Amino acid sequence: MKKKYKKVLFIILFTIISSIPIFYQKNGLVQGDDINFHLKRILGVADNLSILKMIPVYYNYLNHFGYGNGLFYPDIFLYIPAFFYKLGISIINSCKIFILLINLVSLISINTCIKNITKSDKIANVGIILYATSLYRFTDMYMRGALGECITFVFIPLVILGLYKIFYENYKEGYYLSIGLIGLMLSHIITTYMMIFFIIIFSIINYKCLKDKNRIKYFIIHIILSMLTTAYFWLPMIEQLISDKFNLAAHVMIIENCVPILALFMDFQPIIYDEWLPPGIGIMYYITIFFFPKIKEKNKFINSIYIISIILLIATFLRPLWKIPIVYKVLSIIQFPWRLNGLITVLLLVVTCDLLKKNKNIKLKKIILGYTIFIYIFNCSLTFVNSYIYDNLYPNSIMFGEYLPIEMKDNYEEIIKNYKNKNIKYSYDFEKLNVEILKYKEQIEVPLIYYKGYTAEEEGKKYNVAKGKNGLLNVDINKDTKKIEIYYEGTTISKVGKLMTLIGVISLTYHIYIIKKRGDNIEQI
Repeated sequence: MKKKYKKVLFIILFTIISSIPIFYQKNGLVQGDDINFHLKRILGVADNLSILKMIPVYYNYLNHFGYGNGLFYPDIFLYIPAFFYKLGISIINSCKIFILLINLVSLISINTCIKNITKSDKIANVGIILYATSLYRFTDMYMRGALGECITFVFIPLVILGLYKIFYENYKEGYYLSIGLIGLMLSHIITTYMMIFFIIIFSIINYKCLKDKNRIKYFIIHIILSMLTTAYFWLPMIEQLISDKFNLAAHVMIIENCVPILALFMDFQPIIYDEWLPPGIGIMYYITIFFFPKIKEKNKFINSIYIISIILLIATFLRPLWKIPIVYKVLSIIQFPWRLNGLITVLLLVVTCDLLKKNKNIKLKKIILGYTIFIYIFNCSLTFVNSYIYDNLYPNSIMFGEYLPIEMKDNYEEIIKNYKNKNIKYSYDFEKLNVEILKYKEQIEVPLIYYKGYTAEEEGKKYNVAKGKNGLLNVDINKDTKKIEIYYEGTTISKVGKLMTLIGVISLTYHIYIIKKRGDNIEQI
């Protein structure tokens, strides 16, 4: 009991250390590139809490024209800061609490991962320190303000642990894979996309393990369970993408965003380049993995993730790789090669912890931990000096107009600002648009951005809706139409997705319960 108490205090201590930048000012946040976008998302989700509904279209966005962010960018975890906001806590402080929670659960996650793989609680503590002070986590959270990507720090270690369990240990505990993939899918699509490719490569390298029918069975089961549980999101998202064209994140010239080799070995913000580029994963990992080839006791799992991490690391700076047509076509959706650093950090952290367990040099361990903490504090100081405090929200922040119908790509602000229709009189009733017909036309344009799933009705009678030339919603009416209500109901596919999610949640919960109850142990490979 005393040991558990010490572990709790240890995790809390490093949660606070990893959250230092949020304490810079009482009522402000360190400015990150994307923080305004995510704060506005939290406000959009908070509106749903007011009516106890989960609507993927944020009604209060864009002068009440509605913004379908939730159809394309999962927002389930944002209900946590939204809840604090509804309790009366400011949006800034609600976000701060959320960041604290992300850091806390991330450290619990990495502790679970390292402890299960290395079978050492002391080495798990080393993993906590390295993860709490890791350079890419710091960059993502406090320099970029990439809140969606930051949530993935909780789930990447669980995916790695799940693969370890299924391929090399007790495959019946492979539910970590399901939990990890569910969390990734519901926090950040691009990270999920990268993880899929990682799992494919990992499976190919470790294909011999899948000759065991039970292991491949549980592997498939947990992939299916993760897909079922997240179906409420990805199924309607695919429907939207198939049925219409939207302004999505462009396939940028990814080669231009490769990390300069020098930046890979820097533990702080590079200042010698004209444009900002995230640094690498931190020099300490390079120092520790330098000793990896010298370790005689190796296992196949550690070898495989070490190989993959090195391949991914090279990919972050190797420009010729991204000139290959198939590579560009398939992977340019990640936009920036340095996004791979989130996965690389966890992979090399696991390798490093395994190395430190086998290396009996206590002095080396102290140097590594001392150095990482020092560099982390240095980066905190650098951020405090070079960043300004963020305490204001820009209205209608939707980045580069993402998730809008393609017709609104370049002039959505102009379309919304100049909207006029003398044929109708309208008013917003939060989740509904009330429209009174003043002059009959076969088709009327209403002040709502079109997404598939809107319903227009008058006393139970439903009217056909479609997208107009400006990307706004059009309603076909008849001469007897007087007043209509328009609201986002969702589609049949979205309802099927919710049912699949319910089945997935029940199945996964039951599976974990049965495994825990039986306590089955499988011989480790």
